[in-house]
Amino acid sequence: MPGHQSRGGPTPNPEDPLTAKKMPESDGRSGAALPFTLLLLIAFTVLAAAGFLFAFLDLRTAENQASAVRAFYRAEAGLNRHRAESVDDTAGIVTNRYDIDGDTVVVTSSRLLKLDPLRELRLLRAEAAHDPLREGPSNRTVSQVAITPVPLRPPAALVSSRSINLGPRGRVSGIGATNAACTAAPTAVAGVVALPGGFQGDTASLRGRPPLLEAANIGPLLLASGLDWRNFERPEFVQPEITVTSNWPPSIAPAPGDWPVLYAEPTAPPIAGTVLGRGALVVAGDLVIPGSLRWEGLVLVAGSVTVSGILDVRGALYAGLAASGAGAGNPMDLGGAVTVVYDGCAAAEAAARLSRGIVSRPGGWFEVF
Repeated sequence: MPGHQSRGGPTPNPEDPLTAKKMPESDGRSGAALPFTLLLLIAFTVLAAAGFLFAFLDLRTAENQASAVRAFYRAEAGLNRHRAESVDDTAGIVTNRYDIDGDTVVVTSSRLLKLDPLRELRLLRAEAAHDPLREGPSNRTVSQVAITPVPLRPPAALVSSRSINLGPRGRVSGIGATNAACTAAPTAVAGVVALPGGFQGDTASLRGRPPLLEAANIGPLLLASGLDWRNFERPEFVQPEITVTSNWPPSIAPAPGDWPVLYAEPTAPPIAGTVLGRGALVVAGDLVIPGSLRWEGLVLVAGSVTVSGILDVRGALYAGLAASGAGAGNPMDLGGAVTVVYDGCAAAEAAARLSRGIVSRPGGWFEVF
């Protein structure tokens, strides 16, 4: 009935805004937070993974660069060792292997041009591989164009630009033995090289091809031998290092494989005791031996040699170098027990420390990756 009200109050009219029951409203975003959060987590994950990846790549790049640098310095060290130790670069191509800090360095020396009887232009190439035990070795190659001296080619076992008096107890032989370590060394040279009419003694005590070789000018023979005798009196020209014998006569015990250079001043006294040694013995004055000298390698004397005791040389003996070709000065008086036997290996090893060495050609260094 009109105007009748229910016990609970007036009946709500849906069309009446005053009596209509308020209903919750929806804006359509009730499920968007979850996917947004997931996307945000994925983005952070990707960024973190990218950061770790870039850090890993930077670390590997640094490791590879360090490995390449180590390989480069090993190749350079191998090249320098070849320059310091090589004494037999005579073939068209020579290959040597060196152990540098546990890695193998292969050095190849190739002849490019022969400049003169004493020098060659060669290409030195050193290849090194350093393996850090990860993804393979780093390989580096360095090359150098260098001027290299030829090995020693002595004209005789005993050479002197002064007259030679060989006593009855003297023996000189230019016939020596060689081995695979120095195949370039000749197996036979002349016994004695002397000025015409300058040798006095029994030629039956001489061996060689020929036993006695007379030459009016000995200087060119020495120069063609590969030994730069013009500078030997000046110790600063001796390579790589010398030992100036302040205590003369010297008392040395070279390490195995070591061929030192000993330099005696012109005022060095006579050898009255016993001297045993190996390498290159350079005497800037006269060599007087009332005692005993037993030497393996080279004995180079600027002046004369006087022996009343014992002289035993296995290698080669050069004397009178300061007046080569002139025949001036005191004669070589070898009246004691003198034995000079040519040894190609010993002479070559000792001469390698006295040569002008391998000289880098300016602008001749380059690297191959």
